[in-house]
Amino acid sequence: MIPPVGSLLVSTYAMDGDEHFDRTAVALFERDDDGVTFGLVINRPAGVPAAEVLEDADELLIDPDEDCFYGGPVIGEHLLLAEFSERGGVESLAVRDGVPTELARPRPWLGDRIGIVLATLEDPATLRPLLVRTRLFLGLSCWAPGQLDEEVSRGIWRVAPTTADALFCTEPDALHEELLAQTR
Repeated sequence: MIPPVGSLLVSTYAMDGDEHFDRTAVALFERDDDGVTFGLVINRPAGVPAAEVLEDADELLIDPDEDCFYGGPVIGEHLLLAEFSERGGVESLAVRDGVPTELARPRPWLGDRIGIVLATLEDPATLRPLLVRTRLFLGLSCWAPGQLDEEVSRGIWRVAPTTADALFCTEPDALHEELLAQTR
């Protein structure tokens, strides 16, 4: 089974002991043309306020004092999970030098209400009025072509539907068990 973009992966107990994915829920947000799949671990707070990590946190985030989350083991750009009040004007965003232009667009899902945005915007204040909820992620998760499909078929992951409340969960420690129970 190929888990669709926009779904949640819920790790099973076959994952016990894996330092990156043990007891996690991962939101899949993109699969590229080569079959590489990208996602964010949504239930692992980093214990660091976003304002300590992102220089423009006050201009971009709804609550800059909220903890960042570990998005996965692949370190790189910080990613912003955003719920939009409207999508007008966010089809493309100006990002800072050194960031590939193909990353300058929000990756939408959930009927275009939710998107992933690079947190290296040239003018974050232009996006801020369109946001309802935000969460900053450090790193992301990715799977090589066919890797995730094979892991799902082996029972390492269960697939669940995504909801905005799960993506922005207020009780991240309880989310894994709740989702695991829903997928039984």
